[in-house]
Amino acid sequence: MSTPIKERILRAKEWLAENPTENQSVAAKLFKVNRSTLNMAILKNNNVQHGGQNKILTASQEQAVHSFIKLYLENGQLPTKDIIFGVICYIQKEGNQPPPSVSWFRK
Repeated sequence: MSTPIKERILRAKEWLAENPTENQSVAAKLFKVNRSTLNMAILKNNNVQHGGQNKILTASQEQAVHSFIKLYLENGQLPTKDIIFGVICYIQKEGNQPPPSVSWFRK
């Protein structure tokens, strides 16, 4: 019975890690896997995540935005997205931080 493909790919990747001077073609032949499949498996594991926690406001700054919105609502006004974004930009400017992008605000 032959070894499942995933196990062969895993072994090939381990072998390549132990033998850094060898190339993927040799490992693919030794472990009987397609070279491009092995290459994609290696690339898939090497993906670097971009972005992360996009926290721009501190907890106190976030509370200030909430208070501003509540104040607006208590006065019978509905704050628009542009007004809220403007407040966030102002808070960032006061803290000597760059303003967030519009795409950040939309998310």
